[in-house]
Amino acid sequence: MLTSHKLTSCTKQIETAKALHGGHCLVLVDTPGFDDTHESDVVILKRIADWLKNAYNSKACIGGIIYLHDISNNRFSGSARQNLQVFNSMCGEAAFRKVVFGTTHWDDIDKSIAKIHLKGRSMLSSGASVCNLELTPASAFGVIETIIQKQAAFSAEHGFGQSFTCPDAGMTIQKEMAVQKKSVQETKAAKSLRTTLKEIVLLQKQMLAIEEMEALGEVDGYDAKRRHLERLADQVQALRVSLPKRLRSLLPF
Repeated sequence: MLTSHKLTSCTKQIETAKALHGGHCLVLVDTPGFDDTHESDVVILKRIADWLKNAYNSKACIGGIIYLHDISNNRFSGSARQNLQVFNSMCGEAAFRKVVFGTTHWDDIDKSIAKIHLKGRSMLSSGASVCNLELTPASAFGVIETIIQKQAAFSAEHGFGQSFTCPDAGMTIQKEMAVQKKSVQETKAAKSLRTTLKEIVLLQKQMLAIEEMEALGEVDGYDAKRRHLERLADQVQALRVSLPKRLRSLLPF
């Protein structure tokens, strides 16, 4: 699997690799992340959703899900919140116990600030775990060991023995697509993404109204309209949605 320390994404397709750990044969799955530098979030979501649907139909067990978050960002930005919301919708509350919230770059931030990122995360109160991920093999295997232990404990608690088994029904997006036969566009995760598209449409309408006012020489209300447009643009920009070139040229960022 490719890795990168640069600002551009390197994982373009879903990749798998087998590994032996503690007597368990594991399949590690690497997926592209949202805010990808090469593909839109819609394309990434469809790619991941199709793989998860096929895995469900093949009766493959999703034993654990690792969500990586850069803890060094000074605040939990709009794009990070949106990505987590889509991720929550993909998993569903019943699957949160499988999630490990892997936080990175702890050396680059004050520990008290980092805790703000984790406060109030709904999946943490529903069984997800937090691991501080360092750039060492031991740290990476520690995350995997956390997943194995959690899954074994769940199996034992529900009468499946101490082995690493997978007795549950899967993630929400898997059941939506494989059982309920929904398209990707009909899933809860896709609905989370569509919210930003509505903001884009509203911005374009506001932009056309401002251009018409400029053409007609109507000064009254122009500044107020422009400020309102800029506030909306800031919200969409915080969600990392790509704005049309014509709209970007009108705005001061």
